[in-house]
Amino acid sequence: MSDLVAISYEDETAAYRAGEELGRCCEELLVDPDASSVLVCGRDGSRLLTIGRRAGGTAHWSKFWGVLVGTLLGDEDSAVIDLTFRKQLRARLRPGTSVLLVATPGVDRHRVLVALSHFGGRAFSCRLADDLPG
Repeated sequence: MSDLVAISYEDETAAYRAGEELGRCCEELLVDPDASSVLVCGRDGSRLLTIGRRAGGTAHWSKFWGVLVGTLLGDEDSAVIDLTFRKQLRARLRPGTSVLLVATPGVDRHRVLVALSHFGGRAFSCRLADDLPG
């Protein structure tokens, strides 16, 4: 079972910068480079998901992030993601903000947070359901 770590930032670009740093140190942190995405809420309220994809990566991460973000931001009730986590994400994803999402084994979660701590942000996490695609 894995954790889903979210780090929210008070601007639209910090999550991208943190995601780039994560990509540079993913081997050291034992995080799959495709296991991250950035969700930005533009000043007009529009949302943009950018998926971390490397050359030769598999399509399963694209499917994973599509299902996950649909669950996180959708109105339907779902047991896939903890309700408290979904509420936190929705509350923090306001116009002009961004969130870095990282799927990681629970033992690596703290290492990821330490590696990205110099970017600031507010971190929260939840356990992922075993039945997520991928």
